[in-house]
Amino acid sequence: MVKSLVRFVLVILAVFFSLPRIDRSPFPAWVEYYLLLDSGSKSYQALIVMYNIHNNPVMRVAAWIIEEEAANRRDPAKRQAHGLVPPKRRRIVNRWQKAYFLVKNPSLVKCAAAAPHPLASLSPACPTSPPARVAAGSSPTSRSTRRS
Repeated sequence: MVKSLVRFVLVILAVFFSLPRIDRSPFPAWVEYYLLLDSGSKSYQALIVMYNIHNNPVMRVAAWIIEEEAANRRDPAKRQAHGLVPPKRRRIVNRWQKAYFLVKNPSLVKCAAAAPHPLASLSPACPTSPPARVAAGSSPTSRSTRRS
């Protein structure tokens, strides 16, 4: 009887000291997989992952380079020193490159018409995945490669 009381007190003490830890769940991994009993530890782990993503050194340096490049493009003196073209000419070049790209990829013409602005590219008219291949002869619009 004394051993069971000592065991019970030790379990209560272990639970008392392990529950305040939010970085580790007190439950086994297989319990956490099927039942989300300890949402506090999952929230803390998500916070750590998000902190890691947003403070990734490679991402931060890339953002700094992009920001510096944008500042150089805005200032005419820096733009000329770095050999960058004016914004009006850049837009013209971008339009020609888009036209050439659409000539080489005619299936994307309807996407370009549905999304004249870069942020509007999530239009339902534009498929997000490549079209599925259709077997030859399965639809009236497909060309048959068989010779009669």
